[in-house]
Amino acid sequence: MRYLSLESSCDETAVAIWDSDARQFLREQVLTQIDLHSAFGGVVPGIAIREHLNGFPILIRQLKSFIDADEINALVVTHGPGLMGCLGIGIAYAQSLHILSGKPLYG
Repeated sequence: MRYLSLESSCDETAVAIWDSDARQFLREQVLTQIDLHSAFGGVVPGIAIREHLNGFPILIRQLKSFIDADEINALVVTHGPGLMGCLGIGIAYAQSLHILSGKPLYG
């Protein structure tokens, strides 16, 4: 089985494809926000949330060039621990993909 996983618990937006039969990641992509937050001395939740909103469509679009959606069997999303607003963006995005694809969603 192949799982599309989404991660947004703090200041990095990430997606990965895990192949459970091969027991390996087929693809991992991360958009980091370190430079945006460094001027503030720590993570600014509002900036992190905005960047997750912008980041997931970019990462998913990049994955589409690597793997067909029909090859994904299920979706996985980080649901804790982390910043609530950031987690909420990842969960909402995963729920949207679940609704659109009909594929199972796991936290």
